[in-house]
Amino acid sequence: MALMIGIEIDVDQIRIVELEGNFGTYNLSQTRVLPVANGSEPLLHRQMETLQNWRSSLEGARIEYACSFSMRSSSTRWLQLPFTDSAKIAQILPYQLEEQMPFNVEEVSIFHRIASTHSEGATVFACITPFEQIEKQLSFFNSINIDPMAIIPAGDALSAFGSSNQEVVLHMQQDTTLCTLLSSGKTIGLSTLPIGLTDLKSAVARQMNLSEDSVDETLKNLDLRIPPTVVGEGNSDSAAITQFIKIWTNQIKNLLISFEDKAHVEIDNVLLSGKCSSLNGLPALLSEHLGVPVSSVFTEDNIDPEFHLAYNLAQYTTGDSMSGAFNLRKDNFAYSGDMAYIGKLISLGSYAFVAIVLLSCSWFSYKYFELTAQRDELNASIMTEIEDLFSEEEMNLITDAEMAFTQVMASAEEKSERERALSKIISTTPPTLNLLKEVSVGMAEHNKARIDVTELTINKTSINLKAETDGYDAASTIEQALQKRPMLKNAQKADEKKNRNEGIRFTIQIPLGEQNTEE
Repeated sequence: MALMIGIEIDVDQIRIVELEGNFGTYNLSQTRVLPVANGSEPLLHRQMETLQNWRSSLEGARIEYACSFSMRSSSTRWLQLPFTDSAKIAQILPYQLEEQMPFNVEEVSIFHRIASTHSEGATVFACITPFEQIEKQLSFFNSINIDPMAIIPAGDALSAFGSSNQEVVLHMQQDTTLCTLLSSGKTIGLSTLPIGLTDLKSAVARQMNLSEDSVDETLKNLDLRIPPTVVGEGNSDSAAITQFIKIWTNQIKNLLISFEDKAHVEIDNVLLSGKCSSLNGLPALLSEHLGVPVSSVFTEDNIDPEFHLAYNLAQYTTGDSMSGAFNLRKDNFAYSGDMAYIGKLISLGSYAFVAIVLLSCSWFSYKYFELTAQRDELNASIMTEIEDLFSEEEMNLITDAEMAFTQVMASAEEKSERERALSKIISTTPPTLNLLKEVSVGMAEHNKARIDVTELTINKTSINLKAETDGYDAASTIEQALQKRPMLKNAQKADEKKNRNEGIRFTIQIPLGEQNTEE
């Protein structure tokens, strides 16, 4: 059994999706939300401690991980280049970027993609991540016995939801909104907005006088297009939700305009991922403000929207999703596989090999003696069987079964030669049968003329037959059909007489000329 695990690392939560695989097929096993404890220690340290407690519960399975990477640790750029050749772009891009970032080009990981092409060249999107940040994340993972096969910027993990359109995917995390610009399912723009679920929950709590514990349940039934009813006591901020939506939608609208300007594309639609995709009324509300169609994403396993991003990461580990994703595990950070698992397989394989060798030797020895006994028995049987084939003098010359086999094969070959020689002087088919076949094939088709042959005589000079048919025309049809065969071209009907029934009786004589046969 193999586990393919996607891990979305958020500020105060870690969301996990586990796929269980057998024989190349993977099914959703379970989802988990791991709360990250508060404390004075650095956030990354507390996140890894949470993962370590969970990781210790996974035993006895082969595990592959794909983890999200915080967009705060990466930066993005758009560049205008005077050509569209991808090889040239890859060659010159690092030097173009070096002027725009506070790092040496040798100290960063760069992913790029052509966002659009035009008469003046190409617009290129680049995602830049310092090696230091990748090393820090890998170091923490290794300390808790996790070796992820992929570390993917969180925004790029949303590319699995892309279609053939140019679209934007919005995914609301705790304190940010991930914004990913896609073209034909490939990322050509990444950004974040400083507004997240925490801000939305806070607005709902203030307007409805709710405690933080009850906000999640309220959000499930709340329609953002309808002013909510205040249920708590005390003063409420009656415009908190409206103010939140106004600020959030304005930021999204400005970002969409920025995407279109920088990438030189026209956005066709917007997709909602994560918890915001399940908020009642939000797609219609956003569509009204943004002026483009807005809808929620769909997953085959109908997974809870909260786990959309982690689900995409889990699917990536199976090789069935997000081909071409910005996987930070490349070059010096390339994934080399689960070495502990490989070592265990090698060890088990060595024991298995030794066991197979010993079993094979035992089996071989058993089979050897068994086959030797069978061979001796067979040899004796052969010598007994050939006594009827050879004379006593010949048998005295045959000392074993191998020599007997050779003699039998030689005798068979001699007889085959005689048969081949004989076949050259004897026709394979008797002439009488050939003539009978000609008459049978030459007869008119039954639906054209019925014939009942009452007497057929074949001699050296002719074929004579007596028959009955339906009428004179039918007799002529039969005569003409026979005459079409070269061997029967001289066929002639005669003695046509009406019988007691409605038909007639007649004879046909077919002279054979030089083609004489014996009856």
